[in-house]
Amino acid sequence: RWGAGGVTWFLPDKDRTYTSKAKYLDELATLYGGRVAEEVFFGHEYITTGASSDIERATEIARAMVMRFGFDPDLGAENYAPDAVEGNYLGAQAQEKAISDETRKIIDEKVRKILVDAYNKAKHIITTYKALHETIATELLVREELLEDEFDLFFKDIPFPAKIAM
Repeated sequence: RWGAGGVTWFLPDKDRTYTSKAKYLDELATLYGGRVAEEVFFGHEYITTGASSDIERATEIARAMVMRFGFDPDLGAENYAPDAVEGNYLGAQAQEKAISDETRKIIDEKVRKILVDAYNKAKHIITTYKALHETIATELLVREELLEDEFDLFFKDIPFPAKIAM
């Protein structure tokens, strides 16, 4: 009903200071949901630029997971981000050069794997529940909006994994 073609919002259950790796992995799959839905429902030739900000955000999160948060077991708990050292007298450019080309390649591969896995997770969920998506879309075309309780009824028989706290 307004300018955005689609929006992905994450509403916190409570204020969070820390975010777990598992929570980020779920968020990445969610961010790819719009792009995957376009591909599944309309075909690869008809994907649009609509998911560009979600893809950008997913890439930022995945890169931070590898470079800043130490979430990759192979690279370890080390900060590879150019701005890792506040007040670095060498500046961000000099610090960025301190990372070898080999390490940069490994970082890029790790980030890519995280993003591909998130995309595949989203694709699995959307294809598994394609008929349900079509049912809800049809209902929305008829009624235009659903109340939360009405929407939740569509999912009453679907087992959900345990909610991630952080």
